[in-house]
Amino acid sequence: MPNLFGKNKVQKPARNATHNVAGGGNKIFNILFIFVLIFISFFCLNLKTTFAATFKLIGSGNWSDGAIWDQGGVNIPTATDDVVLDNAYNVTVDTTTAVAKTLDMTGSAGILTITNAMKLSVSGSVTLASGKFTAGGTTANLTMLSTGTLTTAGNTMGAMTFSGASQIFTLGDSLLATGTFVLSAGTFNAGTYNITANNFSITAGTLNMGSGLWKTTNITTISTWVNNSGTVVNCNTSTLELSGNSTSITRSLGAFSGSIFYNLNISGTTTAPAQWNLSNNITVNGTFTIAGPNRIKVGIGKIITLGPSANLVANGTAGSLIEWNVISGTTPWTLSKASGNVNVSYLNLIYSTASGGANFYASHSTDGGNNSGWVFANAPDAPTGLTGIHGDAQASLSWTAGADNGAPITDYVVEYKLSSNPTWSIFSDGVSVLTSATVTGLTNGLSYDFRVSAVNGVGQGTASATTTIFIGPVKYARGVGGNWSADATWSTTSGGVANTVAPTATDYVIFDANSGNVTVDTTTAVAKNLNMTGSAGTLTITNAMKLSVSGSVTLASGKFTAGGDTAELAMLGTGTLITTGNTMGGLTFNGSGQTFTLGDAVTTRSGSQLTYYSGTLITGAFTHNWGRFRTETTVAKTFDITNSTINILYDTWNITSATNFTLISTNSTIGFYL
Repeated sequence: MPNLFGKNKVQKPARNATHNVAGGGNKIFNILFIFVLIFISFFCLNLKTTFAATFKLIGSGNWSDGAIWDQGGVNIPTATDDVVLDNAYNVTVDTTTAVAKTLDMTGSAGILTITNAMKLSVSGSVTLASGKFTAGGTTANLTMLSTGTLTTAGNTMGAMTFSGASQIFTLGDSLLATGTFVLSAGTFNAGTYNITANNFSITAGTLNMGSGLWKTTNITTISTWVNNSGTVVNCNTSTLELSGNSTSITRSLGAFSGSIFYNLNISGTTTAPAQWNLSNNITVNGTFTIAGPNRIKVGIGKIITLGPSANLVANGTAGSLIEWNVISGTTPWTLSKASGNVNVSYLNLIYSTASGGANFYASHSTDGGNNSGWVFANAPDAPTGLTGIHGDAQASLSWTAGADNGAPITDYVVEYKLSSNPTWSIFSDGVSVLTSATVTGLTNGLSYDFRVSAVNGVGQGTASATTTIFIGPVKYARGVGGNWSADATWSTTSGGVANTVAPTATDYVIFDANSGNVTVDTTTAVAKNLNMTGSAGTLTITNAMKLSVSGSVTLASGKFTAGGDTAELAMLGTGTLITTGNTMGGLTFNGSGQTFTLGDAVTTRSGSQLTYYSGTLITGAFTHNWGRFRTETTVAKTFDITNSTINILYDTWNITSATNFTLISTNSTIGFYL
């Protein structure tokens, strides 16, 4: 019967057996440990090929030489590595397989050079340093493969390629490239920056042109701009400029049919046999500009569409026309615009159709044959016979129409300016084909110049000869002369017939080359202004008679006579008295709140008196000779004789009251010669 409650006996293994097992385990452990050490060592030695790193230069040389990089002396950047060039070493891309994840040259004193026909491909952003990049030629290529920003810092690039499906490429500043700009996949955003390249090739992806200038400089290859069907080109408000002059190469705008541009500028000129080919249908929504001379040829039956707000600027010069023709064959090309006017000049049009609803005018241009829809006409000739009649703050003009030169006159542009001012203004009178207009809003008492030009569909023609009109209710002294009070002495036109009444207090009185002698024969003679500039006649104020003027008085030298000491000229309103060397009789200044200015030296008869009632009297920096001087009334007076010399020739300088009298006498002299 077994022992159920006793201790079981356990057989101990032999000593040798136990030793053998333990010895085998130690050997296995040692072998595994050695393998682990070898793996760790290998991993550490090759860490740069397993994880992304930042590469910097430790010497100058070629990109493909690991000895110039700081990662073990044998490693070169891979597509997962960032490259930072921030010291004085130079590096040259000497291979087509140079790669990096990002490239940052901020603070670099060294130069990065891409040799011609070599390529550097970057999977992220590129930031260059100003003056620290060299493209060895037009095929020295920088390629961006993944989302990132390109900042060229003003350096001139070679060829530029952007290729990354679903990636977004952004400009950080303007781009200047001597080679080809290529977008073959992804989205390119130009923003507000300008891009200049030899030519552009948009083969796939989305191009957002932004608001800057896109400029080609190509003069050697056929296609300056290519965007394939299936690409998305958003013109935004950009300008595409095709530049570079050529006398031998035919270049083309290889846009797929239906491409839309905002501003399109063909600034590069061509002369036979060179030309610009516009091969497909395109639309321009901004301004389409063609420089002259040029040869532009459009694909057979193709349509150039100008958007609703678009404008065509195609202006050659005399003897250097812009030729616009079909590329080949006899099927016309079409220029289309829905409304408005399209105006070109100095063109040679061949095999073209103008359509869509707008009016198409070609001035100074040649109908080279097989054209339709164009009006070959010029702007109108200048109107002739412009005359005008002055009025109260206005002038009534009339003229004779000039030739319309092939297109009906649709409006006249009336311009005016002060005779003393060089700047013309346009009078806003709406649209009218009438050969007359009344210009309002003028200032009485001033001379204005006027001119008129006609407008037709071609544009605004040459302006007429200028006519000058003195504005205001004017009375001219007639050549027959006479008494001031006689109606027959006056006319409303210079040299005109007697057709009005004697001047009133609102009239501008003019003596000119057509005026005779006039005598003030009453104490109630009045005028708003008196101007005798250029007068052929003499104005005489009879003794004890008076002429009252409420504005300025300008006399003509030797053309004024005071008939005695009491022949009086009274100034009643703000204005300037210019005596032009004539000897005056009595002078009166009387206008509360008015300012009277002496515009030159004033001399009166020795027995005449200058009487000052009210207002401000400014005598200026002149030497005056007055018979007597007297103030009257206590109405406010400011007597400013600064820098004046006043000689009293007879007997009196009489300030009758100091009440409300202000004397300003800086640097003045008063002399008495009794």
